[in-house]
Amino acid sequence: MKVMRKIEKFGESWWGVFILIAIPIFIILSPVLIGGQNFILTNAERFQQEFSFYKEAVLTDDSILLNPYLFSGFPTFVSVNAGFFSPFLYFGLKFFSVSFVYNWLSFLYIVLSGFFTILFLKKLRISFWGCYMGGVVFSFSHWWAYVFDLCITSSFFLLPLLFFLLLKSKDAKRWKYFL
Repeated sequence: MKVMRKIEKFGESWWGVFILIAIPIFIILSPVLIGGQNFILTNAERFQQEFSFYKEAVLTDDSILLNPYLFSGFPTFVSVNAGFFSPFLYFGLKFFSVSFVYNWLSFLYIVLSGFFTILFLKKLRISFWGCYMGGVVFSFSHWWAYVFDLCITSSFFLLPLLFFLLLKSKDAKRWKYFL
């Protein structure tokens, strides 16, 4: 029981919650994250080709907005978009390989989905272990089918974040801005 109380005490801060939700996800994805493997799905290879173009455009100071290899110059931001305007992606591709950035960004988005779910459930005054299990279940439940698709994974954390921010604004008596 002392270990459970120590974990609860550790999870009282936001960074403790972030670390606690990241641990099980990291353990499951460690062969991909540490081993340097790709997600073994054809769609992941397809999306990584777009990231290869983006990396080439970033390194050569070319335009990231038009991909000449996709439909003879179709706008990148209109087609499959996995956060091409994100500074994480830009700086990651400037210094690391495409598969490394792709895998670690997938991990980050999955962790953020569980993290914001836990924060949302905490605002509903659910017990620590209920919040933690809710965050784990939410982050694990959707990514088994979509973890290879960064375009979808990059938006998973937005729903719990939206609910969390709405509850925070309710507590701050700022509903007049929403009505």
